[in-house]
Amino acid sequence: MQKFEPKIDQYEPSLKEATAACVQFAELLDHKRPLASRNANPFSVALAETATIGPWLTLSGKNGCGKTMLAKQTFAYGQSVDPFSHSLWLATDSNTTRRPKAVWLDEVNFIKRCKDGEYDLPEYLAEDWLVVVDDLGASRDKTGFAGDMLFRLCNSRIGKLTIFTTNFNAKQIAEQIDPRITSRLIRDGNRFINITAGDYAIRQLHGGTHHE
Repeated sequence: MQKFEPKIDQYEPSLKEATAACVQFAELLDHKRPLASRNANPFSVALAETATIGPWLTLSGKNGCGKTMLAKQTFAYGQSVDPFSHSLWLATDSNTTRRPKAVWLDEVNFIKRCKDGEYDLPEYLAEDWLVVVDDLGASRDKTGFAGDMLFRLCNSRIGKLTIFTTNFNAKQIAEQIDPRITSRLIRDGNRFINITAGDYAIRQLHGGTHHE
């Protein structure tokens, strides 16, 4: 299989770190893929079980820094290595007969669906092979409901391949959403990468060559 190589300008050190973290995550996807297939290879299973990095990756940074672009490319790679992944977007009706193996959802829609009656959605997502939560904290919910739902989602995804993107740093997530979530994002080898690069359009002035 062709090696995963995210396409993004890397003039800024934090973008290089984020790209390297996505490559590592892709390697973890390769190693854990047999666990989600019907014909598991014993060697690959053993390799997955001895991986030294956690199964979660969080990309943090301002709008336009490249975090969502990197997450999308990593997610697309995950779909390509798992023959049972077939759905990019979480269906609007969770009562589907065919579950997606890889799920991309934005936090605003996730919280809205929970408020609209899908109270078990966090646990429903526990069964998926790969989940990306885009724009963590975007709902700006101050009631505590969002924090509770997101913490339940985090608990349901412990030990499972998960990517988060957010405009918040770890301290802001603790202060504005829930400190328990920050704890989950940084423990057990999970990676939390702060991208300090500015907006892509402005980065082009510095010689960037790639974009979404």
